[in-house]
Amino acid sequence: MSKHPTIQLTVERTIAASPEALYDVVADVTRIGELSPECIKGEWVGKAEGPEVGARFKGTNELGTTSWATNT
Repeated sequence: MSKHPTIQLTVERTIAASPEALYDVVADVTRIGELSPECIKGEWVGKAEGPEVGARFKGTNELGTTSWATNT
């Protein structure tokens, strides 16, 4: 059995926006297509209508000719 090396990466970026404005963008999975090169669609599932404790969503992804879904 081979052992894979552990890679640790840290990235910092300063964004000229309030924490509330940033939260509104990253917490809304229906906007993921605006931000991701491979996740083209996000949708809330079940009774969820937005970010809240216990909310679940499905992401639809495409990379080249491959597509897949991510359910959380």
